[in-house]
Amino acid sequence: MTEPDEIANVFGIFHDGTIAGGSNSGSAAELLVEIECLAERVRQDYRRFTICLSDLTLVRFVPWTDAGADSIADITDFSEIVGLDLGVLSADSMGSTVRVACTQKRSGYGYSGGFLEIAAGGCQVRDEGGSEWALDALRKLSDAYWSDWAARSKNTDHRSPITANRSPLTDHTN
Repeated sequence: MTEPDEIANVFGIFHDGTIAGGSNSGSAAELLVEIECLAERVRQDYRRFTICLSDLTLVRFVPWTDAGADSIADITDFSEIVGLDLGVLSADSMGSTVRVACTQKRSGYGYSGGFLEIAAGGCQVRDEGGSEWALDALRKLSDAYWSDWAARSKNTDHRSPITANRSPLTDHTN
């Protein structure tokens, strides 16, 4: 995968995952993305995938400053970024830059998320066994998970135990 929109698609597939670590050397970097719901579909004991980025020219985290907090400078230190345990929400591409919307759950930082901005010339995804995953295969893996999730959810009563036994036609005590 070499196009920014393809790399953004990879991060989009991994939404609800967490960037749990990584390493970099020169213009190459690896991000460990913990996303058990997809990884265990490859092998039951797998918990994550590795995103391998090449020809990296930009890695920056731009925090969303919390209300009332002082302005926070962008974070450009790779080891600091991968230490934030960023949750992946969504991703898109803007020109040659991939912008990943992320959550950050640690209190006291003055921000609860932000954009991880990446510019890279290439991207490979590997599972824990080292097998490489093409974008189409990742999409199929993700689509199968969400189809199964929807089927399970369809058969589940999502109402609270308090309201589960009420009839919407006869009980108007809301």
